[in-house]
Amino acid sequence: MAAHRAGRLEEAQRLLEQARREAPRNLATLANLGAVRAQRGQHAAALEAYEEALKLDPRSARLRLNMALAWFRQGDAANALGHLDAFLAAEPADSQGRELRALCLYQTGRFAESAEEYRLLLDRETKLSWLYGHGQALLRAGREEEGRAAIQRMFDLYPAAPETQLLEAQMKIAERKYPEAIAQLDQLAARQPPLPAAQLWLGVAYESARRFPEAKAAYLREANASGDMAAFYALGIAEARDGRDAEAAKWLERARGIDSASNNVSFHLARAYLKLGQPARAIPLLDKAIERDPKSTPPRYARVQALQALNRHEDARAESRHIRDLLRQP
Repeated sequence: MAAHRAGRLEEAQRLLEQARREAPRNLATLANLGAVRAQRGQHAAALEAYEEALKLDPRSARLRLNMALAWFRQGDAANALGHLDAFLAAEPADSQGRELRALCLYQTGRFAESAEEYRLLLDRETKLSWLYGHGQALLRAGREEEGRAAIQRMFDLYPAAPETQLLEAQMKIAERKYPEAIAQLDQLAARQPPLPAAQLWLGVAYESARRFPEAKAAYLREANASGDMAAFYALGIAEARDGRDAEAAKWLERARGIDSASNNVSFHLARAYLKLGQPARAIPLLDKAIERDPKSTPPRYARVQALQALNRHEDARAESRHIRDLLRQP
């Protein structure tokens, strides 16, 4: 622990590994070993140590928070949420846990819940990162008036902050001022430490300007840096556009691993499977997309294709009749 406090992480890990071998069921050793591994970027190994520690102390709230952080840093916000809910049941006022939960909800596409989590944080204290997250979540939830009000409050309080400049660049994209947005986002993306979502929005700006290879490169940088579902999804769409269906499926599978409820992700992953000659894998995804939005016709057209490829011609004809019925409705 002295080595850990002094920042000698490699030495601290070596000594903790030795202590674990000598006393494999020591709670303090396991918990601290997980923390040192996590600090060294060994998140899967950190989770292994935390899991062993949790068996010894299943009620430990702090272990739950550390496990949530490790899952989040591996790009798995869905698993992080389970541990965060357990942590916050014991420590409901913990701001770090609340902020991490807001981020995880955002990354899994639960934007309205993310906005509410940020609102609860802002009721206690006004912080730049919370204002930014609140505004972004409201906008992604389709609550534009509230989102713009939150963003304006951020502009008023923190006009020179990088997060404020990121939002200004997004507005330039909306106004089709693509060269200006790209120039601003290039500067933000080069910051150290990296500004979350800067590369993602740089990709959006490049794509809006029809500079597709540069957009794909920016999405890839964001995916590697943050594990954001939106970056995985954007990469999947970009690879499909380039006719690289296997790569498209790979990225869309990762997006679906984070947000299995997204109709868009399920639909585009099913299309990739169809192009790869795997209609049986496409059918369950299309069924779920149709179940969530019964009046949407694109997944039904894709389902007809999949059924025909599987020689289920009667089912395909029935689906075609359903599409015609939908198109007749006012």
